[in-house]
Parts: sequence; structure tokens; C-alpha cells
Amino acid sequence: MASINLKWLYTDDTSANCFFRTTLNPPDMKIMLQITERCNLHCKHCFLSATETGSDLTYNDFREHFLHKLIGSNVKKVTLTGGEPFVNQDLLAIVHLLTDNAIHTCICTNASLITEEFLQLIDSRLVHFNVSLDGISYTSHGKFREIADNDSFLKVLDNINLVGSYDMLNGILITPNKLSSPAEYVQLCDFALAAKANYILMNPLSPFGRGKSAYNLVLDQSELESLRNCLIKHLQGKPEFSSLQTVFIRFPNKDNKPCSACHAGTIPYIFTNGDIAICPYAVFASENLDNDYLRSDFIVGNIFSSQSIDEQINQYKSSHRFCQQGTAENLGCAAIKVANNLPLSAQDIL
Repeated sequence: MASINLKWLYTDDTSANCFFRTTLNPPDMKIMLQITERCNLHCKHCFLSATETGSDLTYNDFREHFLHKLIGSNVKKVTLTGGEPFVNQDLLAIVHLLTDNAIHTCICTNASLITEEFLQLIDSRLVHFNVSLDGISYTSHGKFREIADNDSFLKVLDNINLVGSYDMLNGILITPNKLSSPAEYVQLCDFALAAKANYILMNPLSPFGRGKSAYNLVLDQSELESLRNCLIKHLQGKPEFSSLQTVFIRFPNKDNKPCSACHAGTIPYIFTNGDIAICPYAVFASENLDNDYLRSDFIVGNIFSSQSIDEQINQYKSSHRFCQQGTAENLGCAAIKVANNLPLSAQDIL
């Protein structure tokens, strides 16, 4: 894939509190773009509580109202999310508009609907995939994502390998949970390496959307630490794994490292209706029923506004309590505090 000016969001000296892994160095910008609210699966941890119903971003709206705003705000990378992006019939056309304007495009997908024809029609220099895989068997991943049957699960594995064969597999995103075991996650690492993934990202189940009611599947702190130790032991000292980065998000902070900074605003999230979120996870968290926060608290504006994306974000940052209180150095993830109905000025503790 052609290079872009990546910026890492954490270091070895801080705990990885933020859900994001990278952004871009200014003045370049990275955004996340929701192109559908719909999904063909019913994952137990879904931040959005996505179902088969919902709105899609259309090709015409994207071309007429979104694209010039992205270009005008120096957006160099877009991550397409959902729901499941492949249920949007305009996905291919939207990807072509992005790549025709030299915008790097990541498709974040459950991998169940990928086809070889689609891969043959996109620019492998500018497009890559992040795929979700939470286990290496139907009884783990299939059950967690409510996939219909074992054949459908095996199709997901085939599709991930297919993306890898086109050199477009960037990351495998994993939500550790009680339906899998450390031994199975070891197998998953081996699978990721064979499929030519660049990294795996382990992100425990979080209290957003359906994840709020799936806490019977959450690994406790000792189980997460045991899992991390198991994987590190498997990966260390083996040259073949040197190309596979392993990222542990929100795992126990056993060394009491300072929290990583909150990066709200560095990766805006744009919903299908054009709303621009300062942090998508804060929006998802605010929609928990036992919560005093409002969705509107974390919406900076709308893509259909006459103002640019940059202008709306800067205006929000200069005046809103979220950026005044929640993003202070070493206070960690503000979205988790919102999910737990804590003050924005509270300390996020892993």
C-alpha cells in the first residue's frame, strides 16, 4: 500500500487507553465515515446495536455533499464503517470516488460479504481492509457474531485469506471474550500471520451498545493478563512474527503507566446523516440508558453545514466542556467515563 504520514497514538511509556491505533500527522486528516447503519450480523458487542434496518449513505449524497468537504479539510485517509459497509450497494462507487481523489481507504468489515470480483475492481495501492475475527471456530467467533452456521463461518475465513492474497489485509480486530480460550487466540495469531495481516488488535468488550448487556462474556483482569502473557510468549523469539504487530487496547495496566492521551477530534467520525462526532465512542456511550449525557454533547456539527470540517471541530474544541475537561493529559479515555456516567474530569482506570 502506498505510504501515508501515520502518527502512532501511544508509546511503550503509556497505557493504551484509546480505542484508536493511529491517526495522521497534521495538516493531514483521517476520518471515519459510517456509510450504513445496517448489518447482516448481530454481534453481541456491537457499539451501535446495529440491525438489518437503518439508513445508508448514498453515492449521490457522498459525491455532492461529502467529497469536497473531505478534500477541503485535507483528508488523506478514510475508514469506512457501519454497520457492515458491504450491505451498502454504493460501497464500490464510493470507494472509487475516494481513490480517484488519492484518498487512502480502509474498509472495516466482518468479512462475510467480500467477493473476489470486488477486490479485482479496487486499487490495492490505496485500499486495505480491517476485518473482525474473535475466534478461530464457529463455537467462538460464529456464536459471538451470531453467524448462521459453520459453513458461513468458514466462508469468513476464506474471505480473509482472499483479501490477504490480494495484499490488502491490514489488521485483524479481535474482541476477547469467554467464548474463546487463550489457546484459540494463539491459533488466531497464526492465522493472521498466514493471511498476511500487518497487525492484530485485541480490544476487550466495552460497555457500549449491545456490549452493555453482554458482560457475562467479559474477561476479568486476571483473564486478560493471562491472555496477554500467553500471546506474548507465543510471539516472542520467533522471527516469522516480526512482521505482525500485536496491539493490546485497554488491557490491565500492570506497570501503572500514565494513561495515553485522549485523542478526541483527531479522528472525526461522520454518521450517515452527516453529523460529525468529536469521538464516536463518546456518542455510543452517551446512548446508554443509564446515562446523564446526551448524544448532542459530542456532535460538533454536520457535513451539510457551510462550514468546513476543520472549522466546526475547532469551534467545538474552543468552547465545549468535553475538550476542556475530558481530554486533559493523563486522564485517559473520556468515552469510558461517559459510558460509566462519570464526570469528564475523572480518572480513567484500566
